[in-house]
Amino acid sequence: ENNRIVGNAYIQIKPTKDITFRTSYGVDYLNTDNKNFYTKLQGDGFSLGGTAFSTLSKDKRWTLTSTLQYDKSFGSHSVNMLLGVEQQRSTFEGFGLTRQTLSDDFFTVIQGGFNTPLTAGLGLGENYLASKFGRINYDYKKKYYISGSVRNDGYSAFAAGKKFGNFYSYSAGWDLSRENFWSKG
Repeated sequence: ENNRIVGNAYIQIKPTKDITFRTSYGVDYLNTDNKNFYTKLQGDGFSLGGTAFSTLSKDKRWTLTSTLQYDKSFGSHSVNMLLGVEQQRSTFEGFGLTRQTLSDDFFTVIQGGFNTPLTAGLGLGENYLASKFGRINYDYKKKYYISGSVRNDGYSAFAAGKKFGNFYSYSAGWDLSRENFWSKG
């Protein structure tokens, strides 16, 4: 059985016609409950004298993102700039039980009549991601384009001294279909 909640809410403010501030918060919660029973008379439980297992796990993640965007067109030029920060926290908790060697065929659930209890599905974890990023886009006459971005991520699950990284990208484009030499003449 799985129960999941996924949601997102945001607030967006435009203090001027060119500037947009946006903050969003999202969650993804997943609770899983697995229960299995295998009889000792046949199938998967036969070689173990019957077996059952039950696990319960909780996965939780939230993400908070804030951005500030500037959009401006003047004459044949357009500029778009974005600055942002993002935080994400993920947690996991899991526990369970496996039982083997059924003592009485009457029992068909994990709670009754097994001689060998074992742990299963044990886990506990948490990690955190923190990011800063920026992007700039420029175009001239909607036919020549330049774009660049940078991002700095820090992740708690990485080794000491290697928790942060910088990521860069850039591009240039030319929309040939907007050139006069393509027009029928």
